[in-house]
Amino acid sequence: MSYSTQMRCRSLARSSVRSLATMRSSRLRGPTGNERNSSSRCTWKSSISFILEWLEQHYAGPISVESLAKLVDVSPRTLHRSFKKTLGMSPMNYVIDLRLRKAEEMLCGPGARVKEVAASVGIPDASYFSRLFRKRTGHEPSAYRAEHLQSVMKRAG
Repeated sequence: MSYSTQMRCRSLARSSVRSLATMRSSRLRGPTGNERNSSSRCTWKSSISFILEWLEQHYAGPISVESLAKLVDVSPRTLHRSFKKTLGMSPMNYVIDLRLRKAEEMLCGPGARVKEVAASVGIPDASYFSRLFRKRTGHEPSAYRAEHLQSVMKRAG
């Protein structure tokens, strides 16, 4: 994504979050008196979409709920609640999940050691990475790689 596109998305996300905050504070109601304006859901989803795109590009760096909240100009608590409501998981659980998915892809490729894969997805502690990976997949990272290579060899042979 180009810099100008990022700036436009960031500006759109901030303005949509501001409009959401304005609507929440004034407690605008729909025609029946108890429905919220559906446009707020659309604007919040665009903010979440912006964060998800940003995470795809920056998953390996240091990430906190506070830094993500600053991207869309909301409080960390608001981001956490809205993220969990929209995606069913907290922002940091999503980041961990994303990092582990990227690690799975890297482990299926040739060569890189587990320690290098862990560092390249933003988890510098290899033993912590192995614990997370085992919890997600049920396999040690090295065993996961071996099984993947074995299944590729069976398909090829």
